[in-house]
Parts: sequence; C-alpha cells; structure tokens
Amino acid sequence: MSSGLDARQLYKGRIEAATEIWSKIMRNEVSTRNQLEELVYIVYKQKGIELQGLE
Repeated sequence: MSSGLDARQLYKGRIEAATEIWSKIMRNEVSTRNQLEELVYIVYKQKGIELQGLE
C-alpha cells in the first residue's frame, strides 16, 4: 500500500470498533437506528477512523 500500512493495521481500528459496537447491541444498549448511528459516529471518532459517508 502506498501509505506504508499493511492491511492488518488499516482494518484493525475498524474491527475493534465493530466489536465494541456489536457488544453494545448485544447488551441491548442500542435500541434505535438513531442510537446506532450516534454510537458508530462516537466510536469511529474515538478510534480516529475516517467517517466517509457518515457525516
């Protein structure tokens, strides 16, 4: 890759974010689409993940 990052590093944050979000869904901490959208936005921001198409 041109940025010097291998695929594992590139997707590590996204996988961690997905795991965190899914965990909250399974614990019934998210019950609406709006809550899910807000959670995705917050978690992605915390992990410094680009928010393409989410803003």
